[in-house]
Amino acid sequence: MSRLVLAADVGGTKCLLQLTRIELGRAHPLTEPTRFTSADYSCLEDILETFLQTNPLDAHERSTLTACLAVAGPVMEGGARARVTNLPWALDADAVSTRFSFKKTIIINDFEAMGYGVDCLDPGDSVTLQIGQAQADGPRLVVGAGTGLGVGQLFYQNGAHRPAATEAGHMDFAPVDDEQIALLNFLRRRWQHVSVERLLSGQGLCNIHDFLVDASPGKLNPALANAMAEGDPAAAISRYANLGDAPTAHAAMRLFTSIYGAVTGNLALMTLPRGGVFVTGGIAAKNLDYLQQDDRFLNAFLDKGRMTDLLASFPITVSMDQELGLKGAAHAAALNP
Repeated sequence: MSRLVLAADVGGTKCLLQLTRIELGRAHPLTEPTRFTSADYSCLEDILETFLQTNPLDAHERSTLTACLAVAGPVMEGGARARVTNLPWALDADAVSTRFSFKKTIIINDFEAMGYGVDCLDPGDSVTLQIGQAQADGPRLVVGAGTGLGVGQLFYQNGAHRPAATEAGHMDFAPVDDEQIALLNFLRRRWQHVSVERLLSGQGLCNIHDFLVDASPGKLNPALANAMAEGDPAAAISRYANLGDAPTAHAAMRLFTSIYGAVTGNLALMTLPRGGVFVTGGIAAKNLDYLQQDDRFLNAFLDKGRMTDLLASFPITVSMDQELGLKGAAHAAALNP
């Protein structure tokens, strides 16, 4: 028997929605993913309304539909409610089902969805940073810097990996050298609590760049300054870093990558991901050269003293699939009849 699913990946920057049919436990997309700019809407329900106007369903289809909403923020009351960390949005599963006459609405954390999505990755969708010694039933770790920093853990139960949501992106930032100590002190002038998300996110890249410009204001490329003022500052830093003609952008991306590797290594020590470390999110995919350059990410990941050999045994891949959360939301629905 088939089931109709509306999958949604709900983030602070964008929302992706897609209609999918579940047959024999597998998801078969019925529409192309539709992207919405989150800031253009006052709530997720308005996005759902717009999507359903474009992709109309009759009363019977709505009454049999399950919506699975993967939300970038904490999920509460067993999946009944959630709030989006970087938007003033609150979600209520029952309210969504009632408004749109859905059979059921499931709310999960976005990195739970990323975890489910790992099983949907095609071989060509990933780039290997470290081969390691994979164990099929070992724990998995999913880490992704984007609008915020998401972290998910997966543990093998009853023949499948089941994800557990975390809010590990809000852990304290732990500097590892004098430059990072100076960076922490710089950011403490802005915030009482400096979490790793203050560095490992789009805004985090800007914060690192601000620190470097503050230390060496004469090195700021005027064209980069204009691009940051006129558009997305993080995207401008990334673009100019990859062009190679802006020293502060290049230095910011290098420092960002080192911190990314070190934090991922800390999370790996907590998870012991013998089933693999999966680095996701747009920043890693768009700046893959920096992750690979001089093994910068990997060296910071492994730099854990007596635990280096243990960390070297964990496989690490970078996901290039920017719809992984959406696929994971549909997969989660397939596993929750």
